[in-house]
Amino acid sequence: MEPDCALELPAGLGGRQGERLRVPLTLGADVTAVRVAVSGTRSDAVEGESLRLTVPYGTTLGTVVLESTCDGKTTQHDVNLTVQPLRWTRAAEWTGAGGPSGREYFATWLDAEHDRVLLYGGFVYQPQQFTPNHELWAYSLSDARWSQLPLSGDAPASAAGRVVPQPGGGALYFGGLDDALSATPYVLKQLTVDEASARWSADFPAATGRGEYQPSFFYDARRDRYLSVCGGSDGVDGMYHCEVRELRLTGGVATWAPVAVEGLAPGGRNGHAWAYDEATDRLVLFGGDRGGSTLGDTWVLDLSSAVPKWTCLFERSEAAQRRRNMGYVLDTRAHRLLVWGGTPDGATAVEGVQALDLTPGAEQWYQVDAENAPPARTSAGGVYDAERNRALLGFGNSALGIYVDWWALEL
Repeated sequence: MEPDCALELPAGLGGRQGERLRVPLTLGADVTAVRVAVSGTRSDAVEGESLRLTVPYGTTLGTVVLESTCDGKTTQHDVNLTVQPLRWTRAAEWTGAGGPSGREYFATWLDAEHDRVLLYGGFVYQPQQFTPNHELWAYSLSDARWSQLPLSGDAPASAAGRVVPQPGGGALYFGGLDDALSATPYVLKQLTVDEASARWSADFPAATGRGEYQPSFFYDARRDRYLSVCGGSDGVDGMYHCEVRELRLTGGVATWAPVAVEGLAPGGRNGHAWAYDEATDRLVLFGGDRGGSTLGDTWVLDLSSAVPKWTCLFERSEAAQRRRNMGYVLDTRAHRLLVWGGTPDGATAVEGVQALDLTPGAEQWYQVDAENAPPARTSAGGVYDAERNRALLGFGNSALGIYVDWWALEL
């Protein structure tokens, strides 16, 4: 009786660069092993009876080679790939009061309940650059229009702080610079947002709190806490640090505490790209600035163990030029960090889009091909729109001027 060595899979597949595909494999009863022999990205793998495939970058055609073992023999199987570039489209156009004015170091976050993006504050350019701003704007994802939300209560005593959505609604504002741009006061406030208005409704003083500028600040849902990691603070010797601090809110009281970590920590910084990757329970950060020194290293902080551990993924990467003040989003569907723009020297902006594949053990930076690209710039911001599988990015500046725009990178 002949052994059953069949392996059935599509003759050809296709998708956009970096797209994640899960391809079923039909295996003969006597096939003992299947592996990826040649692939376009490091994250391709056979898992059970399916092929996990990431559409490669930097090509229009690709081939994935599988090898199956059956009856003591190895057989090669080729899967052809058609690769499409990503594409930029202008998401919205406006002038004057039709939307936010040009700005930098602002906060954006997704308000899924109302199908919109919220944008708060930052620094505007009139009457001069670094003028603090405390406006709140809403961008409707259904009709691509901006509207300014009336905002009541006492605004934060700082500008360009971090904003994090809270469980059950609302948001938490933390950190920033004072109006004179000379100090990092301790500011922690709650922002309550309704469909048509918003209000600053609570302050959270804390004896152990300190101000931060541009930290990684996020809600750790698994442990019901907020974490502030790295940043710039006048409460730290040398200003720049990569300490890990935990915030817990109980009954209107804020309690801050240092978090012990393992491994060599990154050098202090702000202006870095970062994201909390909930799927792998890791914070990832890239680049930034330390007192005028621009960085290009990539790190992860693994929160899954009892003692979080730092690991340096890359001291540098040819595909991800060192920079600070870039636009960035976490693409959860394709499990990658997307980085756009930023500056290596305060005078020029990095061209193009770069992607960091976040598959554990297969992390890699890639240069992304994208059509109809908007002008490169620094100090842009954005948000990931999972429902429509796109990144929304815009604003910022370059040597060519100030940008008042909103672009969609279709993923």
